[in-house]
Amino acid sequence: MLELRLLGYPEVTYKGELVTEFISNKALVLLCYLALQRQIHTREKLAGLFWGEMTSQRAKANLRQALHNLGKLFPDTLKTTRQTATLDINFTLKTDIDTLFNADDDATCATIYRGAFLEGVNIDDAPELDDWIRSLRERCRLTIIDVLGRLSVSALRTQMWDTVVENARRLLEIEPLHEASHRRLMLALARQGDYDAALRQYRTCVNSLDMELDVEPMPETITLYERIVAARNTPRHNLPDEPVTFIGREDALCTLRAWIGETDSRLMTILGPGGVGKSRLARHFALQNRQNFLNGVRYVPLAPVTRADLFIPAVAQAMGLSLTGSG
Repeated sequence: MLELRLLGYPEVTYKGELVTEFISNKALVLLCYLALQRQIHTREKLAGLFWGEMTSQRAKANLRQALHNLGKLFPDTLKTTRQTATLDINFTLKTDIDTLFNADDDATCATIYRGAFLEGVNIDDAPELDDWIRSLRERCRLTIIDVLGRLSVSALRTQMWDTVVENARRLLEIEPLHEASHRRLMLALARQGDYDAALRQYRTCVNSLDMELDVEPMPETITLYERIVAARNTPRHNLPDEPVTFIGREDALCTLRAWIGETDSRLMTILGPGGVGKSRLARHFALQNRQNFLNGVRYVPLAPVTRADLFIPAVAQAMGLSLTGSG
């Protein structure tokens, strides 16, 4: 098997052994090009692509040297004639580029991405080849941005804040101006209780947008910042202590966790006969998941409420709000 890891600085493995004896960067990139462009190439085309700034005679001579080097390193896979060169299509070949573009699993794509395509490999005097590298590098960059974005959104829905933080930070390393990832990171940090880090992330976002684009953050980013500032100064909950240890009800707790992860869930009602523990389940769930709500959770005891017009004042009191005016 010939395996090429091309995301980040390239690593080539042949029959289980790491190969490093390339005579030049262009010989290495020539192997990468043949591996990703699985077809028969004319020597004239390859010479022009890799040494287009040289005379035809020198370009073809350099190509012969590079192919000779690759032939010694990979005798079972490189196929050449006096006019053509290609990799044997029957030989087992694996590249992380193919995995990135074709894998159905976003987690796999995120794992294999070590950096930009052919990162750290410099090519001189080959503008057409440089264009090919830049184009594929940008395609890989846009693909991994989409992958990490989807992983972040999925983790947000399931309240996996550490995963949100990890993927959002990785994405921002690749694209510092990705404002949605700044928001996801701010929200995840705040819901972990690290409000200072969330506010620092907002300032990082503001500075990046100002320096690179001379624009302000989007309204939703500013709104999130204001919510985090308010949440930092608000108690996380007013839940009463549980009188005894809560045991069981895991299925019900898992169902509730799944429901609050849905973006369109605005209200949940727990139904059941009197005395089955609906209130205890709700309190225990709220206490377990208080970090999943940016502004915390509030317990509103309704036992003292004997009239409908007292319901809203009871909620306001639990929320720490003052009802004033005629509205």
